[in-house]
Amino acid sequence: MELKNFKFKISTFSPVCISDTQDKVLSPYTDFVIKQGNVHYIDHLEMDSYFAHNPSLVNIYSNKIKALYKGGRSTFSLAGFIENELGSNVEDITRLSLEYKGQNFDRKNNITSVIRNAGKPYIPGSSVKGALKGAFLYYWLNKTANGSEVLGKIYNAVKYINDSRNLVKAISDLINPFLGSVNNSTANEFNNLRATDSSLFHETDLAVYHAKRLHMKKGITQIPADLEAINPGKDCAITISINGKFSGEREWLNQVRPQELSQIVNLFSRQNLEHDWEDLDDHVDDIEDGNLYDNIFDFYENSAAEMDKPGNDAIYLRLGSGKGFLHQTIGLALKNKDNGIYSKYFKHLRLGKGNQKQFPVTRLFAIPQGTPFGWVKIIMKNE
Repeated sequence: MELKNFKFKISTFSPVCISDTQDKVLSPYTDFVIKQGNVHYIDHLEMDSYFAHNPSLVNIYSNKIKALYKGGRSTFSLAGFIENELGSNVEDITRLSLEYKGQNFDRKNNITSVIRNAGKPYIPGSSVKGALKGAFLYYWLNKTANGSEVLGKIYNAVKYINDSRNLVKAISDLINPFLGSVNNSTANEFNNLRATDSSLFHETDLAVYHAKRLHMKKGITQIPADLEAINPGKDCAITISINGKFSGEREWLNQVRPQELSQIVNLFSRQNLEHDWEDLDDHVDDIEDGNLYDNIFDFYENSAAEMDKPGNDAIYLRLGSGKGFLHQTIGLALKNKDNGIYSKYFKHLRLGKGNQKQFPVTRLFAIPQGTPFGWVKIIMKNE
């Protein structure tokens, strides 16, 4: 497979939130105001100009912010401070307004911001490369003779090794011939797989989504969070290249043409989608919000139909927040092979509780839209 600087278009078809590596969060007390369905991002330079003209406002503002962190209840409102103390309107000191996709405009959640370059959102090449490597590993384990043999050995390791640390080491030793390790001469071959950072989106391609985890068994949504995300239907460009040959357990990759990438990658993506869809359907009677269930079901059904469309050679990947445990290759491969062994595997990793037989039991969705995060479609550009 030689992708000498082939250019691809990435299209988002669900909200994509790849958070800032510094875990940058925005505070409702200092950074933004939600008003009339929009998130207004405060222009701090403009706000500073008000302080410069009236220095006493600095102490008033600082004391109100300090009171928030003393453990007591606070009724501080940034919008109220701007209007009553600064004598201005929120819109007058706003640098950016984004649509708020949630329903409760009075919440005081922080907002997790997406990664930016020069102030503009983008998709890191490292995220795309990592997702591709995981899909290649999954294909190797399920569709090649040597990989299938390794998957059988992983199955036996989970079945017979009871010490978690030894199990993790055994699995690492089994998959390292494909992924490479620091101790062998082919360790750096995947360094030849390169993905550039994407072209930049506009900040106005973002919205702020209200996210919750849907507990499949309890049928309720919980753990609210507000996330910046790139809206569905937004495009960017990325270049993917492979400079050099693969050897050993990766040698079959040399025969893959760019047009065949979708068959390899989508095996992983389609089966992840199928598992999420099946889990949802298994708990139809448990989920309290029928509209939410219908929205999620429609997304899965429509996405599966698009992936399965004859002649569709697009690559589908899930990136960033909300991917979940089954986007970890070994977990999905074991679940497909034997659900009992998969159960033992996640318990070895100290995931889940007690006699829990299903993991994960929650999924992250945009509420009320019922849309999972992170799905993108990648299409080769004709030049």
